[in-house]
Amino acid sequence: MRLIAHRLRSIGFCGLLATLLLCNPGQAQAADPVWRVLFVGNSLSYYNDLPATYAALHRTARPQLQVEVEMLARGGATLREHLAAGALARELDARHYDMVVLQDLGGWPMCPSGDARCADMPQALAEAVTLVRAHHARPVWFSTWQTLPAIQQALSAQVGVMAAALDLPVVDVGAAIGRVAPQIRPSLLLPGDGHPDVAGTWLAAAMLLDAQGVPVPTQTPGPACGVDWRHAQLDLDRPASLQSGARRRCHRPGDAQWRALRGALPAQPPQDSPQ
Repeated sequence: MRLIAHRLRSIGFCGLLATLLLCNPGQAQAADPVWRVLFVGNSLSYYNDLPATYAALHRTARPQLQVEVEMLARGGATLREHLAAGALARELDARHYDMVVLQDLGGWPMCPSGDARCADMPQALAEAVTLVRAHHARPVWFSTWQTLPAIQQALSAQVGVMAAALDLPVVDVGAAIGRVAPQIRPSLLLPGDGHPDVAGTWLAAAMLLDAQGVPVPTQTPGPACGVDWRHAQLDLDRPASLQSGARRRCHRPGDAQWRALRGALPAQPPQDSPQ
């Protein structure tokens, strides 16, 4: 009888423990921490697989924290098209993300007058931010670039005003490229098409980590291995992980290059995040 009573007490304790963990999801997550990030954009995000590059850098900085990344992208896609397709809302409904990286068409919101799609960009960004926050995730704006320094300066100023109005963290990759490029080569963009080269993608990944308040590693990170999406026909309606890409590709920065990239990071105030 004493043995039966002991077993009943053990079962009762285990049931109580399970109930406490269910009622306190923070404790349950602490046992298996996962940081989930969704990237929403176009080819400026999938060239060199920015999500995989970010994940590799995050693992170097915080090896104790599991990182999962997903991407919704298509070449030339705008945030308005992402919203209209419905995949962003479906993905946020299906899975909890801690952070969502929002990237619109390259160079926006600096674009020719009369461009209706560009004129709609601030409203689309605001709607995407509202949607992300409604799902208890943190939106971050991946601002892109203009190739001429004077136009880039104007772009950065306009982006700063828009981000402040939305209380939205922004990584101004275009401004950082201007700061670091002379130390590495004339540009961190591929000639002729404006896509980032490998160094440009590592810079964007480092800026995203920095914007979270996570210290960017001083040591050169190891290789980032992702999918070479450059010639894939990605579909807006499905996450990239459910689509077939081309071959896998690995890349990493050199030591001197990494020091230069870290030197281009802006000072960031501490952020409240579990990483």
